[in-house]
Amino acid sequence: MLWRSHDPKFAEIFSKHIALSIKAAEELKALFSDGSFKQLRLTRISELEGQADLLVKECHELLDRSFITKLDKPDIVFLIHELDEIIDFIKSMVWRLRIYHVEKFRPECQTFAEIILAMTQALGPALNNLYRLKNKAVRELVVKLKDQEEKSDHLLYEGLEKVYRESKDI
Repeated sequence: MLWRSHDPKFAEIFSKHIALSIKAAEELKALFSDGSFKQLRLTRISELEGQADLLVKECHELLDRSFITKLDKPDIVFLIHELDEIIDFIKSMVWRLRIYHVEKFRPECQTFAEIILAMTQALGPALNNLYRLKNKAVRELVVKLKDQEEKSDHLLYEGLEKVYRESKDI
């Protein structure tokens, strides 16, 4: 049917994608909790990322068949691609750990993973409120996400300072 809206299906795709990102963030946190690199974690994250890519494809196909949507089509494309960046970056990070043969992790890695997980978990409520057009609730969640981002920036700078201070080569 040409005029039928596929909006509930878009929300479902976004929710499924967020759920996969949360699972990937949990795997990342578990990897850093393990204290050393585990191939199993990389394999799981890669599988989750592959499933997420299928959802991106499904979203684009659905968008091609949709005429009227609650959100503007460019916004839907932007949203699915930004969601996909989360899981892509998690996979990329874990692959780099393998490529560079990182065997042990600094304590800051665990804290970063916790922040990434918390931020990813906050996306579900943000998306639900966005689709219900509850702008105040969305703004409040955006502020919380921004606070988490600032916390991670601070952690990064402190971690870099520690690495520099503890380095024996400098």
